[in-house]
Amino acid sequence: MIFFDSNAGDAESGYILWFPKSLEGLSKIPGGAREGIEVDLIMPGEISCRGILKFDHDLGYWRALEIEGTMKIIPPE
Repeated sequence: MIFFDSNAGDAESGYILWFPKSLEGLSKIPGGAREGIEVDLIMPGEISCRGILKFDHDLGYWRALEIEGTMKIIPPE
């Protein structure tokens, strides 16, 4: 699972994965982060979804484009 924050981007342009926890998750992908691979995203205690990685050359960070229909609300414990 890769940490994301829904306030850092949107479903259309992708969520920017620039947080330390996001970078840590990306570093654990076997073979490294690559354009077009599917990943599991989580905003702990709130939402999760599947996304497709896309590198944003202007920002120098990865974005995750939400795969439509995969967003789930994480119920409170």
